[in-house]
Amino acid sequence: TIQVSKVENSLSLKLTVTEGNCGQPSKILVDVDGGAPAYLITWEGPVDGEANSNSDKYEINNVPAGTYTIKVFDKNW
Repeated sequence: TIQVSKVENSLSLKLTVTEGNCGQPSKILVDVDGGAPAYLITWEGPVDGEANSNSDKYEINNVPAGTYTIKVFDKNW
C-alpha cells in the first residue's frame, strides 16, 4: 500500500524595496511567512537569479530598476 498525503503549507511574502540613490542599485528584502525551510527564492526581471535560504528573510542585492517576479518554494514543494 502506498499512501500519498498533501501537506497544506501556505506561504505569504512581504517584499520591501530599498531604492538606490543617484543611479545606484536597489535591494529587495523577501520576508517569508509560513512553509518550511529551506526555501528556494527565484527572481526574474532586468536581472534573474535564485538562492537557497534556511532563513525566512532573504535580501536580493544589486538589482537595477525594473519590474521583478519573485517566487518562493519551501522544502515541501
